[in-house]
Amino acid sequence: MDSDRTRYRDFISDLSGHDFKAHANAPAQAIAAVRDLLRSASGMRLPGGVAVAALHARFTTDLPEILRQARIEPDEMTFTDTTAIIFEWLKQQSPPTGR
Repeated sequence: MDSDRTRYRDFISDLSGHDFKAHANAPAQAIAAVRDLLRSASGMRLPGGVAVAALHARFTTDLPEILRQARIEPDEMTFTDTTAIIFEWLKQQSPPTGR
């Protein structure tokens, strides 16, 4: 992924022929592109990009309070802390409703 669909051609010609996704520096577009990549690679059923971006926004809002309760400063978070916090947070979210 890149902010521009063709920018890579300026510095990496070896990637020619690959389908790049442009996100235009918009987090929701980047989240949707990663979701689509994970869906294609895993074959798993996943919520759509809009739903994943909404979850990300809620998590970002909740994170300061989660860290306060865990007595972890943001710059102290390790990868293991981050994945454990995300896992626990996702378990507490209500499941998506069907149509």
